[in-house]
Amino acid sequence: MYESGSRAIPAIHGGVTQKRMLVVHDIVEIQFHSHGNLQMTFSAFLDEQFSVSKIIKAMKSMRAHIAACMLTPFLLLACGSYPSPAENDSSSALEACLAGFQHLDRNVAETRKSCQQAAEHGHPRAQISLGTLYRTGQGVEKDEAEAMKWFKKAAEQGHPAALNNIGAMYLTGQGVTKNVEEAMKWFKEAAEQGHPLAQNSLGMMYATGQGVAQNYVEAMKWYTKAAEQGHPVAQFNIGFMYANGQSVEKNDAEAVKWYRRAAERGVPMAQTNLGLMYTTGQGVVKDDAEALKWITKAAEQGDPRAQNTLGAIYLSGQGATRDVEEALKWFKKAAEQGYPLAQHNLERIRRTLNAARQSNQQPTSPPGRKP
Repeated sequence: MYESGSRAIPAIHGGVTQKRMLVVHDIVEIQFHSHGNLQMTFSAFLDEQFSVSKIIKAMKSMRAHIAACMLTPFLLLACGSYPSPAENDSSSALEACLAGFQHLDRNVAETRKSCQQAAEHGHPRAQISLGTLYRTGQGVEKDEAEAMKWFKKAAEQGHPAALNNIGAMYLTGQGVTKNVEEAMKWFKEAAEQGHPLAQNSLGMMYATGQGVAQNYVEAMKWYTKAAEQGHPVAQFNIGFMYANGQSVEKNDAEAVKWYRRAAERGVPMAQTNLGLMYTTGQGVVKDDAEALKWITKAAEQGDPRAQNTLGAIYLSGQGATRDVEEALKWFKKAAEQGYPLAQHNLERIRRTLNAARQSNQQPTSPPGRKP
């Protein structure tokens, strides 16, 4: 749901059962260019056959204060348009800030320093990155109010990622009093600028009725906009809506299509749901091997529903070779995350094994409950 200088996955519509909604917050990669404004201006001019008068007019339109110009075959010199040493330093700081986010584990202190310098010079991407460091407490003492301050500075410049992050802060109550109506406002502004995280979050707000009247049609509209940009969680959410007939006619085959797209991008809940559809043959030919593959992928990413399901598969021997120890391992992982069915299954197995030991009998096959 948040965007910064690193990468990851954000807000989910779907949940532990087909009736519950979840929200996942994380960080997503910012794509950036290292070219300065002056270089980009030059390339624009040199790509066209401009006259000197047109160059002057174009640069004035960009509010460059021009005293005189000189054009050579290789270089355009615009008096007053060169960055000052301080501007050069801030551009270098911006590059160091954004590059540092790719390897925060190596030198987070230097990254924070670069981001601070660039942010104070008004670079919105650096302001977002600095805000993210304060929000997560990386390289600096965690301070959500300070994070919000920097996000708002970037938002004042109209940066959609900052608008999205402010929406997320209001939705979760980080650095501000929780206010879903305010979150809705910020998400919508970012979504209308085409920001995929905000579009997915806005869809989630409409789907769950947070800050707005529940409206599955609007939810599908915004999920689709995000999915068209390749947002994997939005793809999962569309699959969920097809599986449950929300704003569209229930269509298991269409649900499988969207779950698969998200699953292939690593969304664990999509992997779990796709695996479950293979176990039952909903929207796809029943295939225990495919079911095991996708449920295992999700379980290894820590999805408790997948871990419980995998435990039940190993306990029953349906779809995999029966292995009580393996079943116990996966039930325990899910139970440690507070998943009720896994806790129930784990307790039943332990009772059965204890009874078997006491009577010196071979343990029977206690049934494990799938979600």
